[in-house]
Amino acid sequence: MNCKKTVQKILTLVGGPDNVRDVSHCFTRLRLYLRDKSRADKDSLQKIENVIRVIESGDQLQIVLPGKLDQVFDVFLQAVNAETSCKSIQKEKGARGRSLLSKFSKMFHS
Repeated sequence: MNCKKTVQKILTLVGGPDNVRDVSHCFTRLRLYLRDKSRADKDSLQKIENVIRVIESGDQLQIVLPGKLDQVFDVFLQAVNAETSCKSIQKEKGARGRSLLSKFSKMFHS
């Protein structure tokens, strides 16, 4: 998976970086909070390589993207922050912002 290409496709299909209000992730899902959900092309998002499913849940657009989600998330943040200077978009420091592997690693190295 090419994370940069995947992120660029996602950003384009959700209406661009200016449409992203906030972003977080869990183990398998990129969770986007969009300013205008109607700008997102959910059918085309579903067709991106490695995307398993696109789910609308409350005010979130969730993109199920298992595998290298931590890397995709980091590239996504860089892309959004580079194109918008949105300070509300930051990697979460809590449990939702870390992979399971990094949690175990931190547990044993603390």
